[in-house]
Amino acid sequence: MAEGIIVAVSKFPSEEHVDKFCKPGRGEKTCRYLTMTKDGWNCAKATALRQEIDARVANGTMNSKGDNCQGLLGLILKRHQELEGARVRYEESMPSVQKEGTLQEIGVRDGILQINVGWKGQTEEFSPSINTDCLDISVVDNSIVFGVAGVPGSFAGKTTIFLG
Repeated sequence: MAEGIIVAVSKFPSEEHVDKFCKPGRGEKTCRYLTMTKDGWNCAKATALRQEIDARVANGTMNSKGDNCQGLLGLILKRHQELEGARVRYEESMPSVQKEGTLQEIGVRDGILQINVGWKGQTEEFSPSINTDCLDISVVDNSIVFGVAGVPGSFAGKTTIFLG
């Protein structure tokens, strides 16, 4: 797998991206999802914070109102070909399910993220899917983890794409 995608997702948003799209310090044009951590800029668009941020914008209690890009999901979709062929694990705890396979395709259709996987030793058709309005994406230990925002662990199912 290309090192480029590993660096890009683990360092998202880059300084260049922040300047071009997030527009810090520009009042209402500043992206509402731009946050700062001890490690630098962060994007909260595909996290559990999204719903709270959107509610604050709707209630008029937030200065930054921009929604300027697709966030980390946009980067992943733009560079999806670098992920194809990667190892994937799907886990769910109600009922207890764990599957592994190879990523065939990832995309969004009608507001639903669909992750198509060739599952090892299984012939059944199953593609993890999550509504992008409640999508939680995290980058952990050279992997991208997709889940449902606000639902802990693998209760609602989580899909991990391994980058290394």
